[in-house]
Amino acid sequence: MRLFFAFLVGLVAETGHVLAGSRLWQPNTSTTHLDRRYFVINTDRSEGDRMIWPNRQIRYCFVNDEADDALDELINAAHDVWLRMGLGSEFTIAKVGRDECTGDHRFDTLMFYWTGDNGRMATFEGLPATGSLIRNSENPNVRPRSELTTSTRMGMLDQQLNFAHELGHAWGLYHEHQNPAFWSRGTVSNALGGSVFGPENDGNWRCQNLKDYQDRVNGGGLVVQNPNNPNNNGFGPRVGVETLCKDYDFARKGQFSARDYLPMPKAMGIATSSGMSTDDVDWSSIMIYPSGAGAIGEASPANDQRAAILLKTDGSRIPINDSPSQRDIAAMHKLYGRSNRAIAKDLLQKAGGTVTSNFKKLFPESQGNTDGSGCL
Repeated sequence: MRLFFAFLVGLVAETGHVLAGSRLWQPNTSTTHLDRRYFVINTDRSEGDRMIWPNRQIRYCFVNDEADDALDELINAAHDVWLRMGLGSEFTIAKVGRDECTGDHRFDTLMFYWTGDNGRMATFEGLPATGSLIRNSENPNVRPRSELTTSTRMGMLDQQLNFAHELGHAWGLYHEHQNPAFWSRGTVSNALGGSVFGPENDGNWRCQNLKDYQDRVNGGGLVVQNPNNPNNNGFGPRVGVETLCKDYDFARKGQFSARDYLPMPKAMGIATSSGMSTDDVDWSSIMIYPSGAGAIGEASPANDQRAAILLKTDGSRIPINDSPSQRDIAAMHKLYGRSNRAIAKDLLQKAGGTVTSNFKKLFPESQGNTDGSGCL
């Protein structure tokens, strides 16, 4: 989850980007169902500044031994959650030494930070594209990173599920609910006129229930960098909480948690269909916030007393999903493509019986060194 996250100060100042942040039952799905939209990083270099992981492998390290001890087992368990739900076996994670995670290598690896048992969560989506402002930074702290907490009182109220959500970000998936096509046009910036979320859709966007909302009210709003004001060094007049609840850019620059809910600028992400209604939302996605994420109220596993921030169009709460959905898996396969060798491997493994047994013996000896082909 991305709630309450401040991205690296250097990265905010130099590039204007933030981290993303911060669910095993497999339903029968049809082709039509999987064709519904999902929201992923924009890898078009003329518009976006992100790229996918080479060879579908996340190479990661830890900032220190304490983070390694606290997080490594849970990260691998979160990866297994994705694999059990059908993510291709060629999507791997690989732990590397810290010497491979620093210097110029930092832009091609993900460093994990442990924020303790009461900390925050945030993850950089994908990798910075070649030639992007991020890669041109000389600040050693500007890099792809993931901040993880072992708390069970935030997000999905489960360590493994929270980590699986963050891995989705690391691969390049955005929040399902931040797709601008789902938000009503009128008062919320970046919205494209959808009939799912927003003040015009039965008021199911309840910004006032965010944990840090009252702090913004008591503080009289914020003076934040104005992305639309080239004068005065990019700073404008004081921005009130009403604006912070309606504009992703202002909320992001003001370090206000509404940034983890509000629709993102269209150019930041790619959606794979044109649907704008409740039927187009993947309500089972591990990348959609449950209604109480980041809200006021107490919560613990099996006892979620948090107020609602986003609701479904019928007024019901968005549940905590216990695994990636089949559309989440489809999004990953669409974004990265599939290896012919891995597809063949998956099909044979699913066949079962003697075929699978013999295949498992033969496959390690027969796989080639190139991604798209192999001798079976």
